[in-house]
Amino acid sequence: MKTTRTDVAGEVVEVGPHVKDFKAGDKVIANLTHKYGGGLAEFAVASESSIAARPSEVSAAEGAGLPIAGLTARDALTKIAGVKL
Repeated sequence: MKTTRTDVAGEVVEVGPHVKDFKAGDKVIANLTHKYGGGLAEFAVASESSIAARPSEVSAAEGAGLPIAGLTARDALTKIAGVKL
């Protein structure tokens, strides 16, 4: 059984050898893949491409809601309104 949820905010604990843009201690938000999920677990694994730095003025609670809101807005602009990004 997998742990569900995909939108998370937290702190980087460890990075792999090929990670360039993040280090342990960085505050981040991420959209985990639906295949693996893990957002409700104490620790989760995310690809570097699914992570963004969390600005200091954004709380973890606020940051956790940003991925799905941002992706929904992007889809509305590109798929419904026809905006080219």
